[in-house]
Amino acid sequence: MASKDTITHAREQQSSSQPPLQPTYVLRGHAAQIQTVQFLRDNSRLLTGDGDGWMVLWGVAQRRAVAVWPAHHASILGSNVWGANRIITHGRDSSLRVWLLRDNDEPRLSNVLPIDGASSNQLKPWLQHSLAVNTLNFCSFAMCRETIVSDQHSPDRQAIDEDPVLIAVPGVNDKEVNVFQLPTERCLCIVPVIPKTDTGMLYPYVTCWSCSNYVFL
Repeated sequence: MASKDTITHAREQQSSSQPPLQPTYVLRGHAAQIQTVQFLRDNSRLLTGDGDGWMVLWGVAQRRAVAVWPAHHASILGSNVWGANRIITHGRDSSLRVWLLRDNDEPRLSNVLPIDGASSNQLKPWLQHSLAVNTLNFCSFAMCRETIVSDQHSPDRQAIDEDPVLIAVPGVNDKEVNVFQLPTERCLCIVPVIPKTDTGMLYPYVTCWSCSNYVFL
């Protein structure tokens, strides 16, 4: 049986014989450190957010920005996609925002990038929701779809038709979690501190899952 040193040496030789990976293309446009990256719309678009609060929506095929806007007054902590046309951004300015950005909205939005002198007055996508949230511990939000079992005539029916989601963010107390519902913007609950247990600061994120009337964090 080969020794551990022999196996390690063989792996190192194999690694050194392989050329380093090279990017197919480099997208350049942010003037600050990129904080969040994700694909959307069947990988036809790439969404990026930076440390100055700018969001850039890139066309993957054309490799160019199709929408650029200042989403927050401070660094982006995280982002996610809600449904087909809504983008959720979370900033260090203690706000969580939901933007409506459809395919046919792209031509009216600016594609001037931050490194090219983008203006804070550039037209933004339609802001549908804005929540005041805690960002003192630099922790981003978590999102999941909500499953509601209710009667067709229930007041919650409208929310069901709008594909409701749950948003979990750290509370003012670092060991608590606030759970909001969108589109109602209601705070459904505050997950309390576990008594006599020092769980420490919530970092870097929490995950949530909804099933009927229960939320698991």
